[in-house]
Formats: sequence, structure tokens, C-alpha cells
Amino acid sequence: MPDVAPNSDLERLCLACGLCCDGSLFERIEVLPSDLTRLGHRAPVTAPSPPADRLPQPCEYLGRSSSSGASACVCKVYAQRPACCASFRCGLLESLSRRERDYQECARLVEDARGRARHLRESLDLPLDAPLWTAIAKHLGDLGALDDAASRRRHAEALMDAAELRALCARVFGTIRAARESL
Repeated sequence: MPDVAPNSDLERLCLACGLCCDGSLFERIEVLPSDLTRLGHRAPVTAPSPPADRLPQPCEYLGRSSSSGASACVCKVYAQRPACCASFRCGLLESLSRRERDYQECARLVEDARGRARHLRESLDLPLDAPLWTAIAKHLGDLGALDDAASRRRHAEALMDAAELRALCARVFGTIRAARESL
């Protein structure tokens, strides 16, 4: 895979973030049949819902690189990514574009969100290949009876951590109505 050299702070931030690709913001995205064909998919990714199909998150084309010391996202198909990915601009990217925030502040917010998501995955022993919010709901639902104080405390801490991450994601990254409606 050729490395993608970011042409702007917007592209650099997008490539450093990846929260929309790793299952932290979305469980799945709509992709056009032409996107699937271009990416080499022979069959629908999930049950067909013409005129688009759905690609589950975390995206199979998302990789990680640590060449800069910190882990960065690497989209293996960035130049040919699906149309919905190419057109998506989260609230953080919009605020950088409007110069309401500078790149350093945006990068710090990305690291904060990624760190919180990583903490939740690790503390709850969640699978890396599942959408974050689905995995959290399943884990908390599977806890069953919370008979002892330690279990109740861990459950409460996990709920608070999840609520704080969800609030941060909503406040900083915003939501895409079309993406939410497609779920």
C-alpha cells in the first residue's frame, strides 16, 4: 500500500484520527455498489438494501502505523475510499476548516477520544473487531447480577466512562443524520 501524504491539516487530522472508521462513531456505513466493486467485494457486505450496502465498522481497510512515534490511522484505500467516506466531515474537521480550532487542539481532542475508547476496550476486555458501542452494550448486558460491591463499582465506572466518551464524541465530532438514519 502506498503511503498517503497529507496535503493539508484537514487531511492530516483525518488520517491521524480514524474514529469514524474504527467503530467508535459508527457501527456501519452505507456504501454504493460501485464502491464495493471498486474495492473488490464480490458479494454484499451485509444484507442488501438497494441502492447501497453497508460496510461494518471497524473498517476492514483501516490499519495502524506508528512511524511517527504515535499510532496513526492508515486507510489502505484512502485514494479510492467509498464516496460516503470521501464526503464525510465530522464536527472537528469542520471546526478546523473554519479556524475555530487549530490543528494542535484538534489533535489533542482526537487523542483524548481515542484514549478513552482504548481505555474502555481494555478495561472491559472488549473485542477490537467489534463496533465500540455494540460491544459495550453487550458487555454491560452480559454482566448479570451485580451481587458484590466490587462488581457494582466496576459496572458504574464503565457506565460513567462510556457516558463521558459518548458526550465527548457528540460534542466534538457531532453526528451525521444520514449515517444515523442508515443504521
